[in-house]
Amino acid sequence: MIRLARAADAAAVAEIYRPVVAGTAISFEIDPPDAAEMERRILSSSSFAPWLVLDEDGVAGYAYASRHRERAAYRWSVDASVYVRAADRRRGVGRALYSALFELLRVQGPWATSCARGTTSGGGSWSCASGRASRRRRGRRQKRRAIRPGAPFSEESSPSAIRRLAIRPTAP
Repeated sequence: MIRLARAADAAAVAEIYRPVVAGTAISFEIDPPDAAEMERRILSSSSFAPWLVLDEDGVAGYAYASRHRERAAYRWSVDASVYVRAADRRRGVGRALYSALFELLRVQGPWATSCARGTTSGGGSWSCASGRASRRRRGRRQKRRAIRPGAPFSEESSPSAIRRLAIRPTAP
């Protein structure tokens, strides 16, 4: 069952995230955050955008959106992330979480969404909801050009232009 994350989920979220921080460079963090820090993150950003967990015999994975940048020109831009418990990978958990997250973001407003890309510690590659195939399943198209959300007064940064965007992946 996918639901909104609660403070009580922080320990499970920290445990899922710990090997990503400790074993890869994709998180851009040096030290794995503890449960108290993950609780702070869940509570502080939940007022802006959703944090979701897939609860199946405990937290199998989580997804969230956060502000891309603080400046006003980025107000329609979010970064989306999903992390899945090692035992639950390749079972559709990430896809289900991303689908639910993107649906909630669609209802909230005209977001331009950036998703991370990288490699796992096992050498396998991963990307936003497992890449192009996942986006096609959801009826979304990948834009090949980057928008300029920080370019005020341009057509590309208008809410109507951003509304047309489905996902804007970051450079590898």
